[in-house]
Amino acid sequence: MLNYLEITKRIEKIIQAKELTASGFAEKIGVQRSSISHIMSGRNKPSLEFLIKITGVFPEISLSELVYGDNSNNLPHSTAKSNLEALNDLGTDNSQLQIKSSDSHAAKTEKSLIMLYSDGTFEKYNIKS
Repeated sequence: MLNYLEITKRIEKIIQAKELTASGFAEKIGVQRSSISHIMSGRNKPSLEFLIKITGVFPEISLSELVYGDNSNNLPHSTAKSNLEALNDLGTDNSQLQIKSSDSHAAKTEKSLIMLYSDGTFEKYNIKS
């Protein structure tokens, strides 16, 4: 379970480290000032969209660091290779996924395509054979 109090503390540290006011921070990430106020007071929890806006404006802060306080798994934010090239370099072939059914030992083959977008969202398309 996510610890929203800790996430809020990390957001507050970012605001202080960047020497911004809450209004300046809100303007910089493109949200209303009241959104910052509600999150800081604990009235609202920061949404994934809100956290992605922060990491979009401050690329040196990873989503993992913001959510979990973990910056040990940070990947470089600017690389010469595209994300697709980086995935291809992994050498994995996920075009066929073997799924074992619990009531039947016969393997099923699923073919799907997953589109990853830079805003952190994805779409999955199943290929019917």
